[in-house]
Amino acid sequence: MKASGFTLIEVLVALTVLAVGLAGIAALQLSALRLGTLTVRYTALLQTAENELRHRLLSPEAGSTCTTSPGSGATCAVAERSCRADPDALQCGVPAGPLEEVSVTVTPEEGEPLVLTGYRLSGAAP
Repeated sequence: MKASGFTLIEVLVALTVLAVGLAGIAALQLSALRLGTLTVRYTALLQTAENELRHRLLSPEAGSTCTTSPGSGATCAVAERSCRADPDALQCGVPAGPLEEVSVTVTPEEGEPLVLTGYRLSGAAP
């Protein structure tokens, strides 16, 4: 008489395949959660940098410090330098150019810094 059903080896193999599949799905979920958190953090940093750059372009007399969101752990720096537009290129770092380059750098606690750059006429507020 032949018995029907699965052998112990077949059940163990099936459980192993199922466990590997579930472990892969769990790893994907964790990765997606981590990337979602990172995206939210960088969106906040981008908004900070955009606001600071807009403020600097509209207010040339603003100081060289900028602010970040409380508790973000990010640092912010502003750099300004004179620029001159030649027919072939924009040259920055030249004395008394008609343009000013304004760069805002926001650096998170971990990760790459975010740098936004804009240009305005020297000494002129729109």
